Amino acid sequence: MQAPPFLLTTPVALILLDVSRQRAARRQTAKALVQPAQLVASAAFCADVVAAALVQADYHGSGLCFWPKPAPQKSLGCSKRTKFATQLSLDCISGLRCNRAMPPVNRNEPKRAPSSESEMSLVEFMREFPDDATCLKWLWRNRYSKDGEHAHCPKCKETTAFTRYETTQQRQSWTCNACGHHMHPTAGTIFHKSSTSLHLWFYAMYLMTSTRCGISAKQIERELGVTYKTAWRMAHLIRHKLMMQDSGPFNGRTPVEIDETYVGGARRNTRRGRPGIASPHKTAVFGMVQRQGRVVAVTVPNVQRATVMPHIIERVLPKSTIYTDEFSVYAPLNKLGYRHHRVNHAEKVYVSGDVHTNSMEGFWSLVKRGIGGVYHSVSTKHLQGYLNEYAWRYNLRDDPKAKFQTLLLRALA
Repeated sequence: MQAPPFLLTTPVALILLDVSRQRAARRQTAKALVQPAQLVASAAFCADVVAAALVQADYHGSGLCFWPKPAPQKSLGCSKRTKFATQLSLDCISGLRCNRAMPPVNRNEPKRAPSSESEMSLVEFMREFPDDATCLKWLWRNRYSKDGEHAHCPKCKETTAFTRYETTQQRQSWTCNACGHHMHPTAGTIFHKSSTSLHLWFYAMYLMTSTRCGISAKQIERELGVTYKTAWRMAHLIRHKLMMQDSGPFNGRTPVEIDETYVGGARRNTRRGRPGIASPHKTAVFGMVQRQGRVVAVTVPNVQRATVMPHIIERVLPKSTIYTDEFSVYAPLNKLGYRHHRVNHAEKVYVSGDVHTNSMEGFWSLVKRGIGGVYHSVSTKHLQGYLNEYAWRYNLRDDPKAKFQTLLLRALA
């Protein structure tokens, strides 16, 4: 039943109609503000809704802030349509924050997110090793004294108390309280007789273990504030002393892929393919990788049978399964007691069931893309150090312990 027409013009009816319009405008405004994606997708419509709500309902509550006041202006495309220029303060929109408090976090002690792939963040590193004295104490505790006070004195031949005295020479040593014998935590390590701060040494090791594609000596120089010679020497010692590849054999549980590659720049007017033995611009690299295991990559003078076979016999156990390409160098593997399978790359065949060398090819890709993008060029003399770095990082890809901690423990030996 409809109301009589004269009732629609009464003051009470007008008030009720105005209230219903205000409620409708509020619902449309809140719905548009709660969904920012829709607000962006239909900005013109939402601006009209907000302006209409402000004009018709005179609504400025619920934590909404609008400035400047909605001012009507004519549209360039339509003379009959009126648009309102409205600027919204996102800080004051209660629909987006839903009146909820900030999550309970401590800004002074940030924590690494569980979803982060980082094994040790920069904040955690600085918290654990804030200065040079802390790094020296870590070496002392992990090499000689677990409690920091008592250690085995080689002169007294018994466990005695040790004390560290501050000297003008800044000697990094602890003194035996019984006989006065000095023990140096840095002796026999890459830090021995180095005037560079241990804090900078540890930070350089952290940078080299946290990167995915390598870090150049120039970048270490910029990060540490040292000279280029110091940065290069630090990176050189870390690669050649701490990231040495294991010489032990593979366990033989999974197949081993074997392949060779060449590292070096191409020269004009030279044919593609495997370079000759006396090629001066290419360095031969021989590699082996066990599936779901570790990789070994070494530089070799050439890829002849007399050069390659000793590496295979040293690291691959007899009766193991070996996958290679059609290179004739690997022909005697069956006679040596290995289960040898080939994939013919010359015929554009790269996978035949489980037989392929894609794992080894993937490692070569990491090495070459890293060298080309970070170092640009590597000489034959220092190529083995860079192979050690990439192989070390590849072999510890599934290690739950942080690579930085593993490298520190290697420095103790």
